[in-house]
Amino acid sequence: MDNSYKIKNWNVSSAFQSDKWLAWQDRLCHEIKNLKSLDEKNINKIVKREFPRARVDLVVGMKRSGNHAIINWFVQNCFESLVYANNVTGEIPDSWSIYSAEYITPRMIDRVVLSVEHKSICEYQSLNPILIARDPYNWLASWISHTHFIPENLEKDIDIYLYNLSNHTSIISFNQWFSSREYRDSIANKLGVINSDISINGVTSFGKGSSFDKKSFDGKAQKMKVLRRWEKMKSNNLYVHTIQKYEKCFRDISVEHFPDIDADQIHRFLDR
Repeated sequence: MDNSYKIKNWNVSSAFQSDKWLAWQDRLCHEIKNLKSLDEKNINKIVKREFPRARVDLVVGMKRSGNHAIINWFVQNCFESLVYANNVTGEIPDSWSIYSAEYITPRMIDRVVLSVEHKSICEYQSLNPILIARDPYNWLASWISHTHFIPENLEKDIDIYLYNLSNHTSIISFNQWFSSREYRDSIANKLGVINSDISINGVTSFGKGSSFDKKSFDGKAQKMKVLRRWEKMKSNNLYVHTIQKYEKCFRDISVEHFPDIDADQIHRFLDR
């Protein structure tokens, strides 16, 4: 089997029927690759056929919005059998993760979580997407600092970010999720799990960890300054120029969705 198809995370006991799952995955990944595109129609078709009894959650978010931290927290606090497909936007998902699936086959899975990165929610409306969003100042700081950032695509990235937040109601705020146990409890309840804050201090390997700290805060993630990343960007000309260019849009978005953010403080800090 091609190594690119292998399940990355088993997270199950030695009783796990790995041979059956690998055979299933091999078949499915080859099928998906032949489709050339995992668009909304194909995702719907595959999920209904492969996981007929599962509750399906599609999570959409810009890269560096805290997607992986929130998804990891959710799956670690979910005690049903679960399959997680990471970033289903290419020929095949970036990776598969299997949780609590001892003795069962894919058709008996309880939950399926699919993530999509850097895409407009309008492409996935029939799947009732959940949007994970981070305030624009910290999101932009982390995204510009990441190795996958492409400067030529910045305006397109911001357009998608603004469109998603302006045209969707089912939103998980990374800022509130990170800061508030009460908010995490509320989100867990909406997702049908009980929050025990398992893994809240973990830093996932998906996306190579934090743009600034990598995995150095694994085990103490709540001490990371993820809501003050803008303090690292005063000497970054692209960041400062972009914040100035989109000042009104970013202020409006922050007032509506991220009341913890003081835009005036950020602009005073960045003012040269």
